[in-house]
Amino acid sequence: VRVSLSARPKTSVTVRVVARGGYCSASAGGGVALDQPCASASHCAAGATCVPQLGVSASVERITFTSVNWNSGVTVRISAFDDSAVELPEHMSTVELSVESGDSEFLLGAAAVVLPVVVADNDRQFVVATRPAVTQLREGTLATLSYTVRISAQPLSPVTVQISQRLPAGAARVLFSPVAPVFTSTNWTSAVQVTVAAIDDAVQFADPTVTLTHALAGAPAADVTFIVQDNDVASIVLSRAAVQVSEG
Repeated sequence: VRVSLSARPKTSVTVRVVARGGYCSASAGGGVALDQPCASASHCAAGATCVPQLGVSASVERITFTSVNWNSGVTVRISAFDDSAVELPEHMSTVELSVESGDSEFLLGAAAVVLPVVVADNDRQFVVATRPAVTQLREGTLATLSYTVRISAQPLSPVTVQISQRLPAGAARVLFSPVAPVFTSTNWTSAVQVTVAAIDDAVQFADPTVTLTHALAGAPAADVTFIVQDNDVASIVLSRAAVQVSEG
């Protein structure tokens, strides 16, 4: 964007360039989502404040105009910070320009100018489930397997990964913990270990595969598949090994 003055100053004028941006944060009972964009408190609902967050930067911090170059126009380049946070697809920042020093008439009469800037986010959230080296479990043993789950980008507010068991037969084959790991803006880089154990049931399953699905709102699901070796064999059971009967 090009910046100039609307009138010739008597002496040099310094214009300060400040990039601003942020997200509304609700106070107790406010009920305002953290990902509501704002540039100042006036953009937030009642009971919420605007938490500053750098969204953009300006190529210069100050511009000096004189009676010679006042209307020449100085180019200020606006750039978005490439962060790792999953924000709204388009969120708001501003660049504020105000007279900092110089001509007294400009200091008293020139109001600050606010340039709205819409930032397109390039971060997408998805679940990363690391497949264990060994994926076989056996019923009737105490053996367990472990794998890790994490998310790909920093969330603005806590998110929960729901882990569920997908079975065509509709019967649980394994136990696992935790079932719903929570990731925040501070722990999102730390993978959570999930421990899996086979259930020793009395059912013989034709399909030995068990799939754990990891669901996160707004993201594609991630699956981890295990092989459960069944220790049940379907057969006819007699109450006695032999019987004796008499004729007549």
